[in-house]
Amino acid sequence: MLKEPNAGTLEFYRTRHAAETVLTLRLFQSFISADLSYKPHERSASARDIVWTIVKGLIIRNDVAARADAETSLGSASSFDVLIWQFEELSASLSNKLAHMDQKCWEQSAKLHAGEQLLLERPLSEILWLFHFDLIHHRGQLSTYLRPMGLKVPSIYGRSGDESAG
Repeated sequence: MLKEPNAGTLEFYRTRHAAETVLTLRLFQSFISADLSYKPHERSASARDIVWTIVKGLIIRNDVAARADAETSLGSASSFDVLIWQFEELSASLSNKLAHMDQKCWEQSAKLHAGEQLLLERPLSEILWLFHFDLIHHRGQLSTYLRPMGLKVPSIYGRSGDESAG
C-alpha cells in the first residue's frame, strides 16, 4: 500500500478532492441520457437520489468549510442537468475555500446540525473527510447501476471491463 507522508494534512485533502471530483464527474456523465429513476431493488435509492446525496454532501462541505457549521436537512433532487451543474459549481467552490484555508482552520472545531439538533461536533478536517469518503461510497454504489441500466462503466481507478484494451 502506498504510504502518503502528508495524509491527514490540508494539502493532501486538496489533492484528493481535486482527483475525486474528476472521477465523479466522469461517472455522472455516463448517466446523461439515462432514466435516473432506476432502482435495482424496491428498497434501493434511485440513481437520481444517489446523485443528490453526493451533491448534498458537497453543499454541507462548502458550508462547514465557510462557517464551521452546516445544516444537514436539505431539500430534494433537481433535474439531472441541475445536479451536474451544482456538482461542478460546488466542487469548484470547495476547491477555492480549501485554497484559502490554513492548517489552523483545518484543525478547528466544526458542527453539523439537523434543524436545532446538534448531530456532530468534530474538527473540520474530520467532517470534510467524512463527506469525502461518503462521496466515494455513493459513487461506487452508483457505478453498480450502470450495467443493469445498459450503460458502460467508465474508468474510475483503473480500466473498467467496458473499456477496450487499446
